[in-house]
Amino acid sequence: MAGKTNQLKFKQTIQAPLNEVFSAFSHAAGFSEWLCRAAQADVRKGGRYYLWWENSYYASGEFVDLIPGDRIVFSWHGRGEPGETKVKVVFKPLGKQTSVSLTHFEIGPGDNWKQTHRAIKRGWTLGLENLKSVLETGEDLRYFHRPMLGFTSLQALNVDEASAMGFPPKAGLLILGTMDGMCADKAGLQTGDYIVKLSGQKVATVHELNLILNQFRAGNKVKIIYYRNGEKLQSRCELSPRPLPNIPGSLEELSKAVREVYDGLEAQLDDVLRGVRSDQMNARSSPANWSIRETLGHLIATEREIQSWVTRLFESQEADFTLHSNQPARIRAVIAAFPDLPSLRAELKRSQAETVAIVAELPPELLKRRRSYLRLALELLQNPPLHYQEHLHLMKVALEKGASADTESPEPFKEARISDVPKLN
Repeated sequence: MAGKTNQLKFKQTIQAPLNEVFSAFSHAAGFSEWLCRAAQADVRKGGRYYLWWENSYYASGEFVDLIPGDRIVFSWHGRGEPGETKVKVVFKPLGKQTSVSLTHFEIGPGDNWKQTHRAIKRGWTLGLENLKSVLETGEDLRYFHRPMLGFTSLQALNVDEASAMGFPPKAGLLILGTMDGMCADKAGLQTGDYIVKLSGQKVATVHELNLILNQFRAGNKVKIIYYRNGEKLQSRCELSPRPLPNIPGSLEELSKAVREVYDGLEAQLDDVLRGVRSDQMNARSSPANWSIRETLGHLIATEREIQSWVTRLFESQEADFTLHSNQPARIRAVIAAFPDLPSLRAELKRSQAETVAIVAELPPELLKRRRSYLRLALELLQNPPLHYQEHLHLMKVALEKGASADTESPEPFKEARISDVPKLN
């Protein structure tokens, strides 16, 4: 029976010491930093693991053999695959380099295994290429090679919401802003345009748009179908490369850079909320969106989640990449403790100061884990501005529409994902 199965072999030489390479297969955060979006792993013989990706694929299995610094063998059963397979990874030191030999075996024969065979081959080829990049340079190719359309913010509309705003009854994405000189801007797209298709595929949510973008790299061209003033239009644009910030060389410098980011965001928030009365705190841009009071509660909860994520990242225990700051009960709890604008603003500033402080207090050995440090810096320097822009826009719209007596919390937005840095549009 064993002779009827197939196997795939892969080899990669990495300019990194053996212990670092081995750790990429022996920690939950190690897996998520080069292979999957998030992971849970009890890395010992007989221990279980669970990996998942944002495209809804997941895999689980058991560590059946483990010799530290030498080899790891684990079973593998991915979503939709005909059966269980196995993976063996052997590590060998080569001076300052490490050789990684990976064999995925017990792949079944026959037509029902063909798609799985192709997916396994592509997955490990890209994965090991990324492992080499992550360990040698700290750069996660899933992020650095991922293109951007160049939207500052998008709002998903369902059929009824689209119709109410004068668009055809189709689910899609309303553009709330574009970045100068990026793909969307060069293609002529504007704030207020309504996107329904990208590269021939329907886009009803930001998640769907991100999944489509994952299929391309910067420089590829895509067609966008959208509506403006009742007219159906289309544009072709060349996907833009992702702009990257300068990465500070120390945790102290990173802490100062994060402080500067927050100072800029606070100044923008001051402009939006200047002169706001207490009766306007319950204003919302639409019945489906949060009030100004709830939005500030959400931003406070987000800071607390970021602090927990930073700690888990350092401890290599990042099992969950979702920020649980959208739950209505949690937001209501925050605004119950800080019910008025002055107390909400003071708590938000205090929470931001704590985020800045925790970065400065992280142990210096994090710098040696270049892949983790680079990811930390990108998350903290890029995510907050884009996250705030969406909420600042909706608060402005809410104030333009006036106060609302409705204090019921709407359905929450989809949960924010710290990993979605990676998935900026």
